[in-house]
Amino acid sequence: MLAAVYLAIQVAALTTAARTTKKLTTVKGRIIAYRPVDRVAQVISNSPNTEVFLLATECPIQTTKPTILKINYVHFGFGDVTDDMLHNGKPLTMKVSRDPACDESYTHFVSTSRVMTTVNEKSGQRETSKPVIFTAGFNEASLAPDLNLQCYDLKDGNIKPEQK
Repeated sequence: MLAAVYLAIQVAALTTAARTTKKLTTVKGRIIAYRPVDRVAQVISNSPNTEVFLLATECPIQTTKPTILKINYVHFGFGDVTDDMLHNGKPLTMKVSRDPACDESYTHFVSTSRVMTTVNEKSGQRETSKPVIFTAGFNEASLAPDLNLQCYDLKDGNIKPEQK
């Protein structure tokens, strides 16, 4: 009897795990913006780090504007996103899963970004970081404030630079 109960619990757990596994979609593009405090706040621990950035997807037709996606990147320790990927607009391939629960407008994305205040040692002036930094020739003026950012989750190991 005890073995039957144990078996039923195992089957239920496996069934639940199978239902909660999200389908991965491959996207290609370039990181165009990131939250600098997310990068600075990374720590090596048993707790996951989260970085949120915007990705402009590649378009097969040159006349089509790229789609801008919000990527929630969850990883332990230091992530796979390098400064070279951020600052030089390297083409990337990612395996992501859709999470409509974290969709938001561009304005909301910026307004919920944390900032960091430091004191300049020479001048003694307080300096506050930008909430979002744009990369590789992109600028915030090109994004409409009401732009809806579809959200995707990215797990550690599911990001690769494009090979040329």
